[in-house]
Amino acid sequence: MNNDYLDEVAIVGVGCTRFGEQFDKSYADLAVDAAYEAIADAGIEPKDIQAAWLGTQLPTDGLEGNCGIWLADYLGIFDIPVGRCTAACASGMEAFRNAVFGVASGKHDIVLVVGVEKMRDIGPRMLIDFVAERGHPGIRKGVSFPGFFALMFNRYLYRYGISPEMGRKYLTQITTQNHYNGSLNPKAHFQKPVTEEEILNSPKVAEPVHLLDCCPTTDGGAAIVLMRKKVAKEMKKNMVHIRGLSKYVSWPWNEGFDARLALTSFDHSVKAAQDIYQQANIKNPVEDLDVVEVHDCFSPAQFMDMEDLGLSEKGKIGELLLDGLFTLDGKLPVNTGGGVLCSGHPVGATGTRMLYVLTKQLQGKAGKFQVRGDPHIGLAQNLGGYALVVTVILSN
Repeated sequence: MNNDYLDEVAIVGVGCTRFGEQFDKSYADLAVDAAYEAIADAGIEPKDIQAAWLGTQLPTDGLEGNCGIWLADYLGIFDIPVGRCTAACASGMEAFRNAVFGVASGKHDIVLVVGVEKMRDIGPRMLIDFVAERGHPGIRKGVSFPGFFALMFNRYLYRYGISPEMGRKYLTQITTQNHYNGSLNPKAHFQKPVTEEEILNSPKVAEPVHLLDCCPTTDGGAAIVLMRKKVAKEMKKNMVHIRGLSKYVSWPWNEGFDARLALTSFDHSVKAAQDIYQQANIKNPVEDLDVVEVHDCFSPAQFMDMEDLGLSEKGKIGELLLDGLFTLDGKLPVNTGGGVLCSGHPVGATGTRMLYVLTKQLQGKAGKFQVRGDPHIGLAQNLGGYALVVTVILSN
C-alpha cells in the first residue's frame, strides 16, 4: 500500500482532559477543554482551523454530539466543514484517520480532531443492551464484552496448552503493570498501583477476568491538531510525523461466534499490523519500535493484541510479559500512561488519547511515565468492538 500521502501531514499539537467521573463537566466542557489544550499546544487560534472531525460513539442524550455541528457550536468554528466519525471503540482514531486524509488531499492546511464521550451519564443498561440484546437470538444472547474476551483467552490457553494458573499469571502481569503506569499519569482515571491479591480479591466478572482486569466507565476528551508539513515548517512547528495508517474490518459484528473464527486472534489486527509495518518499513517490531499503545479494555484484550501485532511468536507472548519486556523500563514499553485499563474508556476519546500519549512520549514530554532513552517511533492500535481496528505509527 502506497503511503506517500502521509509525507504531507504532521501532528503539531495535542490535548487531553483528565479522564474519570466528571459529573461537574458536560460533554461540551470536555470537548472544549481538550480542543483548546491542543490548539494552545499547536500555537494557533481557533480561527486558523479549516476543518474538524468529531469522534464519538454514544451521544449523551441521543442528540448532543450526533453530528459535527455540535463541535462547531462549542468552539465557534463556523463556515468550515465539521463532521462526526463513529467506529465503536475506535471512533477517535477513525476521526483522526479521516482528518489525515483531509490534509493529505490538499484541501486543508490546518485541521482539528476531537474525541469525546460522557460514559458516566449513559447508564449501564444502555451499555448492556448495546451488546447483549442485539444480533442472533440464540448464539450471542447474553454475551458481554468482558465475557467475549474471557472466552477468547480461555480458547487461547487451550490451543497452546497453557494451564489456567499460568494464564492467570499473564493477566495479573498486564493488570499490575498498567495500574503502575497509570499511577504515574495525572490524567488517568485510576492512579493507584494494585497487587496480585487485590486483583484476585476483586469480584470475578467472567472466568478468569476479575473486576480490576476491566477498564472503568469514564468521561473524557482528547484532541489533535494536524498541519500540512510545508505550512508547519514555515511556522517552525514541532512536528510528529505519521509513518503509517491502516484500518481493517473483519468478523461479522452480529455473529461473533462464527464457526470460521479461531477465537484466539483478531484477524483484522494481524492484517493491519502487516500492512502498517510494510508502510513504515518495520522489519522486527520489538527491535524497531520504541513505545506501543494497545487496546486493553480488558487484560485478555491486551494479551491478544500484543501477539497479533507480532511482538512474539504465536503462543509465546505470556513468557515475554513475565520477563518484563513490556514494562515501563523494559525493552518495549506498552501502555505507558496506564492504557485503557487505567486511563478509562470514554469510547470516542480512547483513540485520540492513545495518540496524545504517543506524541508526548516522542516529544519527551510524558512526565513521570516518560520512557527511558530517546524514543523515535511508536505504534497505537485501537480496536473497535471486535469487528474493526485502526492502527497508526508515529515518529519524531
